[in-house]
Amino acid sequence: MAVKRTTIPHGGGSDKQSPIVIEKGQVVVYSVYAMHRRPEVYGDDAEEFNPERWETLKMGAWDYLPFNGGPRICLGQQYALVEASYVVIRMLQKYQDIVGIDPTTGNEIPSLGEDKTDKSFRERLGLTMSCLDGVHVKLTPAV
Repeated sequence: MAVKRTTIPHGGGSDKQSPIVIEKGQVVVYSVYAMHRRPEVYGDDAEEFNPERWETLKMGAWDYLPFNGGPRICLGQQYALVEASYVVIRMLQKYQDIVGIDPTTGNEIPSLGEDKTDKSFRERLGLTMSCLDGVHVKLTPAV
């Protein structure tokens, strides 16, 4: 809630470049989920699963907000990033292959290839987003 009258420098008007006036007492909310699907940042396929986009994507400070930002940034951000990096590295060291498994049939899910659409993925959206049905995989130990 705004404690005094202020403005957001751009985002208003038909060209989205005009300021937006925020009146004292007005509630301002934003959706991280929606912000992470902005076509002007992530491209026309912003709604699609496309991990390759991260190879060349150049983002501004407020374009990716898994830990929020500014004075309300997550205190555990650095710990979480180090912990996630450690887990990924250990999995790469321990397993030579990881394959998705269909939980209903037990069959391997083929690689998405060029199609990149997996209709079996369902989201659970709350404070954070997760896989509604869990992640079922087969791991092949490294030799």
